[in-house]
Amino acid sequence: MPYPFGIADIRVEDLIDLDECGLFVETADKKIGKAFVGNRVRQEGNYQKSEKWTLLLGIAGSAAAERWSMMWLEGGTTGDKND
Repeated sequence: MPYPFGIADIRVEDLIDLDECGLFVETADKKIGKAFVGNRVRQEGNYQKSEKWTLLLGIAGSAAAERWSMMWLEGGTTGDKND
């Protein structure tokens, strides 16, 4: 059945919603080259490239809404993760 009723003949308490996403973390040396949000800094500074983290998150359909998560840097969202 459509959200929020779940799947026919399966209790919502027995469901786990699992998804993954990629997150980019931008880093920079805060002592040099500050700017407003959304504007680029044109001054030379000690900047680093962004890191791409992958987040895997599962949420149980029970009233307690238990959560499980795992984050990693290597492999991205298309690779296998066996940890």
